[in-house]
Amino acid sequence: MMDRPQAAWRWARRAPVFGAIGFVLLVSSCAALADVISSRPVTADASLFALLVHGARSTLVIVVIATSLSLAAGLGLGAVAGFSGGSWDRSIARLIELVAAFPTVIVVAIVYSAVEQPGLATVGVAIALVRLSEVARLVRLEVIAWRSSEQALAARAIGATMRGMLLWHLGPRLAVVLAQTAVSSVSAVIVIETLMEFVGLGTARTAPTWGATLARAVAAGHNGAAVAVLAASVLTVASAQILAEHVRESFDPHPRRATPCTPRA
Repeated sequence: MMDRPQAAWRWARRAPVFGAIGFVLLVSSCAALADVISSRPVTADASLFALLVHGARSTLVIVVIATSLSLAAGLGLGAVAGFSGGSWDRSIARLIELVAAFPTVIVVAIVYSAVEQPGLATVGVAIALVRLSEVARLVRLEVIAWRSSEQALAARAIGATMRGMLLWHLGPRLAVVLAQTAVSSVSAVIVIETLMEFVGLGTARTAPTWGATLARAVAAGHNGAAVAVLAASVLTVASAQILAEHVRESFDPHPRRATPCTPRA
């Protein structure tokens, strides 16, 4: 039976995770109920609370679009490269490296130049183009490692079908990679969106976002509003990073404190 100090220590270690989950749920609830919480039309001179609430909704839309597109495209490219090998693998790997080599601002500027009225969907697509290279690289490496693993060789030896191997062997490994990437993408999207607003490539004219609100507050010298928006952004980014680390540790078969003689707690 676990003694009280040990139980208290385990709860203390999990407290940041519970706090991160609570804050993410709070932001998501405010984003989903933005029209109910603040029903008035949001303009540049609206209250700080209204800008924060509606900015949370805009940020959530961008996160969903960018994460879903980057995961889908990265999964497809990485899987094709890992399974095909040869010239296809080299070509896709070079394409991934080429996309990753371009700065984020350049990619966003190229996407914006092709759209007459950029909005939240445009921001999501632009960020997805930046993020898909990381997803494709991780998926490609995972597929290549699985193809040469003893598990895959044993499955082929006993006559397992490719569909069965993909479903029961490779599928869970890719699910872990995609789950970690999806959670960590939240913080990356918020940081990229804020950077875009500061360089004038955001959606300040079409939708309120935290980045646009922060840029206006800094430009107008409203230090209190800038600190409030920055605090909301930093707390959301930190919560997403804590959850991403928790997901990684939850699926890690070799935790830091585990040894061959000490099972995982």
